[in-house]
Amino acid sequence: MRDHHQIYGVDHSPWVQAVLVGLHLKAQDYDLTPLPSLRKLLHSGVRMPALKVDGVWQTESADILEKLGYASADPRDQAMVAATWQGVLHRPDSLLNFFNSFAKVRMIGASGLTRSIRQLLRPLLTIFFYVLIKLALWRLKPTDPENFTEQFKPINERLKSQAFLCGEAPGILDCQQFGIIQCHLSIPHPPLVAAMTADPALKHLHAWMERMHGLLQGYPHLYSEDYFTPHQPPYAIASPGQRAIFWFGVALYLLALPLTLLALVLLTLKTLANR
Repeated sequence: MRDHHQIYGVDHSPWVQAVLVGLHLKAQDYDLTPLPSLRKLLHSGVRMPALKVDGVWQTESADILEKLGYASADPRDQAMVAATWQGVLHRPDSLLNFFNSFAKVRMIGASGLTRSIRQLLRPLLTIFFYVLIKLALWRLKPTDPENFTEQFKPINERLKSQAFLCGEAPGILDCQQFGIIQCHLSIPHPPLVAAMTADPALKHLHAWMERMHGLLQGYPHLYSEDYFTPHQPPYAIASPGQRAIFWFGVALYLLALPLTLLALVLLTLKTLANR
């Protein structure tokens, strides 16, 4: 009998993607929902991924993947993978594109009513992340590297002599790296995407992506299907009805702007306090 897991998060997050990839590779069933219970949300803010394992909430992708049976990864190797996140702060360059990309995320499983409720909640999360990234831009004032290729070169070098980042089979590092690439491609920044997918200096990374694609047949959260072979069916976007519910939710949160701002402040404080 296959285990069934309740995951909280959105598939634009690299760390949520890492856990979903890990579950798919182990043929484990899961239900993905954008927000946890109100009690959990008020206790720890927006932390994703969030998964209850043996009665205990886990909110770090590496810890969750270890609980799922993957061998632990060296923190230095995890830092090497995390360093390929440059460019992610370009996600809100276009306000409309940012919100529209979240609106297109399809709710999978559960009843039609449950999917609709979740889609109505998703705009609050979208507003939260938009504001959070904009605050990070204001505070950090980051500058782009001369070439986005450089951040992937240590990964490419590791893959010269082995099929996967963790050896002969995918492990935590592979799940996390694949998740970061899906994050980059969920709202593409053209210079980053061109460097990541077309620069011949990253040929070993490209070959690894093809191997991962081959193992992830039928994976429903794939944003890289057009960039690497073997090509998979296009990412199935939300139905027009689901997208309409999302935009209706956006309108509701804007109409109740004072309450929305209060909720965002509380969620931000709770999230930062539990980092």
